[in-house]
Amino acid sequence: MLCENCGAELQDPNQEFCLNCGIPLRINIILTQFVETNPGIEACAIASKEGLPLVSALPQDVDETRIAAMTTALFSLAERSIIEFDKGNFHTLYIKGSNGYLLVFQADSNAVLAVSTTADLRLGSIPINLISAIDTDLKRMAYEKIKSIMLEEGVNELTIDRKYLPEILHADQLEISPKDGLPTLKSFLIQYFYVKGILIQISSKEIKFIYIEKEDNKRLSLEKKEENKRIVLKNVKKRLRDLGVKLKDE
Repeated sequence: MLCENCGAELQDPNQEFCLNCGIPLRINIILTQFVETNPGIEACAIASKEGLPLVSALPQDVDETRIAAMTTALFSLAERSIIEFDKGNFHTLYIKGSNGYLLVFQADSNAVLAVSTTADLRLGSIPINLISAIDTDLKRMAYEKIKSIMLEEGVNELTIDRKYLPEILHADQLEISPKDGLPTLKSFLIQYFYVKGILIQISSKEIKFIYIEKEDNKRLSLEKKEENKRIVLKNVKKRLRDLGVKLKDE
């Protein structure tokens, strides 16, 4: 069995992501099943906001790279238009042609979903949970990739030189730090890793992934809460002093 994205051989037919390219195979399954079980849906594609193709369920004669670039451009223009006309946050772009609709959704904070439909499809029949399922799997992409490396190396701590992150993870999962110009994980992924049990420490040149036991996770959560309390109390005291209030413990 081969990965549909990069052609690499899959060691386990039940594995959830490709060890070579990092694409979550479950998204491929979700998209394929979505097209196959909904007669009005002709094709689906997910692209990063940078215009790179991630996963898709497209006809063989359709260029995935061109579709990804056009989808991202449509999303960008629609999002800017929503802002210019003060219409709140972008939700969905509907484009109607003589042979059907093209719908563009924001599948994730860093990914865009395009859906091609027939002309007779009821637009309300597109399930919202498709977006939710894709959103979850896109966040898992980076986590599963790092977790697989840790399991393969047999380590509970993994240190990576930040300049090599683009060789391991997709560009839509990274951002360039304005402080040092090096790539780093986006903040929403750092939180996701933490919830899943991997603590991330970022230094000037390296990023460290540390597996934490459930008890350690609970302890760290309590320590974080206590630290937040101390910070809030400190800020409140400072504000009171600025107002001229004399505190009893001073």
